[in-house]
Amino acid sequence: TKQRIILATNVAETSLTVPRISVVIDSGLVRRTRYDRGRGALALTEIALDSAEQRRGRAGRLCPGICLRMWSSTAPLKQHTPPEIHREALTPLLLAIGACGEQVESLSFVDPPKSEALEDARTVLHALQALDDLGNLTACGQALFELGLDPGLGRWIVEGIQGGPLLDLIDLVSALSTPRSLFRRGLPEHPELDLRIHGCDAVGLIRAMRTPIAEAKHEHLNLDALGEARRNRTRLIRGLELLIEVPARQPHRDDKIDRRALALALLQADPRSAYIRRERRKRHEAWCGLGPELSLGKDTAISLQRNHDPHFRCDALIVLEQHASVHGGRRADHQITLAMPVPLAWLNHAGLGEEQLGEVSLRGDQLTVEVERVFAKRILHTEQRTPQGDMARQAFVRCLLRGQRWPTLHQEVSERLSRLALSQQLNLLRGMTPTPTQKEMVETDPARWLLTRLAELGMEDSDDLSLLSRDDLLPDPLEDQESAELNKAFPSRLNMSDAHYLFHYDVPKRRVIMEQISGSRRNPPRIEWLPKCGGFEIRFKQGQHDRALRPRKSLR
Repeated sequence: TKQRIILATNVAETSLTVPRISVVIDSGLVRRTRYDRGRGALALTEIALDSAEQRRGRAGRLCPGICLRMWSSTAPLKQHTPPEIHREALTPLLLAIGACGEQVESLSFVDPPKSEALEDARTVLHALQALDDLGNLTACGQALFELGLDPGLGRWIVEGIQGGPLLDLIDLVSALSTPRSLFRRGLPEHPELDLRIHGCDAVGLIRAMRTPIAEAKHEHLNLDALGEARRNRTRLIRGLELLIEVPARQPHRDDKIDRRALALALLQADPRSAYIRRERRKRHEAWCGLGPELSLGKDTAISLQRNHDPHFRCDALIVLEQHASVHGGRRADHQITLAMPVPLAWLNHAGLGEEQLGEVSLRGDQLTVEVERVFAKRILHTEQRTPQGDMARQAFVRCLLRGQRWPTLHQEVSERLSRLALSQQLNLLRGMTPTPTQKEMVETDPARWLLTRLAELGMEDSDDLSLLSRDDLLPDPLEDQESAELNKAFPSRLNMSDAHYLFHYDVPKRRVIMEQISGSRRNPPRIEWLPKCGGFEIRFKQGQHDRALRPRKSLR
């Protein structure tokens, strides 16, 4: 009988029995998914003891055998293999539970899901508009469940039903639902004939789906994967026909694809798919968006186009597919495997990003601001605007902090707040009941205090500036007696002939930091010359460091 050597994955542990196996050589390793930042990341890791026993059992089932283990008997293996519910994203599970009208908290599990994985899944479904604020399934979520696709891909189809380029999205989703790539690795013999020649995987996949079989053999396509993708399309269209009327037109590969309409549909359906290029050291780049930082795979259409045209530039893209894997480390490497390059303006048109206050101008009583739409720390769009509401208050506070109106107001507000806070903390330290106005901790940040004060005064736009006075924006001072006692025991500043100092109090630590703000003196004054400061430790700040001041020893 001829000897056989069989290389097997962990599928051979329980799923099949191979006859005449007398020796098992166990590497002690397994490639399986591991939950990482909302996704199941493929990781090469050590097996657990229960898997080791299953592997040992492959030898000697039908005849005598032995098992050779390629690890030490003292290796710290876990007792049990983690269940799949702890290794995969829970988005499909939550979608199914919601479609049944249940809440995950009301169900019993053999292995309860992890709370962080549930929270990540809820975040994803909220982003896909599948859950409402109460955690119930929306009409969009119900449609996602009925489609039976990956929720992200299903959301693109829903966007097509609601007015997007449905036929393009059906072809794209059908191709992405296929585990194998439609394109063979590397470049074809004639790169100019590659369907991805313009650096766009989305267009390449749609054209591949529409390529006649006779031509597909010469187009660098994987015919088996293409056949599977087209069967996916047939099943998807049959399912959609139960809900809507699907156009019967059969697009040709060379029909013009509206990339802008396709990109906007993808972005509006799932803003998490947008990523922006960011330069790193040593000519490296990273792609940043609402999810984890990604790297660009070398087999994407963008990378292939860069090899063909070194001047090809891409500042933003839509991630169509990404894989996460772990190679010897604890952190997963998230890599883009399929992508669609887009201009930054399309991200702005899709409403991505958040508005932030840019440059502020105050001329007389007229406020003008630049509003920046920012996504992944990149400015997508800037426009001038007359601010209203909270934005107007933020703009005016910025002007106040720069001294454009009432130049000394900022300093006086800061000093009053610090004295009020010091008085409150000292009273609490002494066990005294706080006054009615000091039941809550005093706000010590002048910017936040001014914002709150302007809201209380009802400022909404530039027209309200003429109604404001300087005194309106000052905190109420301490009463005269309390202020005098505080200044005597805990002064805020000290002026000497050759230096001026500020005192910063840390009441919980019973410590005061003395900071020199002007003067020619190089050394701190003797501690005997300083106020007692309530018995607090006095420290002198010099640069970034401070040191305790000690009394000088008397000479006898």
